[in-house]
Amino acid sequence: EGREGGGEGEGSPTQPRVLVTTEPSCRGLDIPGLECVALLYAPLTSDAYVHLAGRTGRGAAVPQPGVVLSLLDGDETRQLGLFTRQLGISIKPLLTDNRPSDH
Repeated sequence: EGREGGGEGEGSPTQPRVLVTTEPSCRGLDIPGLECVALLYAPLTSDAYVHLAGRTGRGAAVPQPGVVLSLLDGDETRQLGLFTRQLGISIKPLLTDNRPSDH
């Protein structure tokens, strides 16, 4: 859990690197250096997805774009697919229900 103030070193307890939260709880959060946001459900709108995904990869503290990890079921995956088309963005599935049975 992050605390205000303190150092800027990598792995510092004052600089969380991953955010796991609910949509209402993260409204207005600005965590410099945040590298990953984990979504445990699909947001209801594409605007909500942009807001949640936008918590990561912000500012000079992050040298590269952040990562959004979405843990979704089949219906939510279809909903996220709709959002990506609406927003003109692409996502890279890491694991799907259609994976080979030997994995």
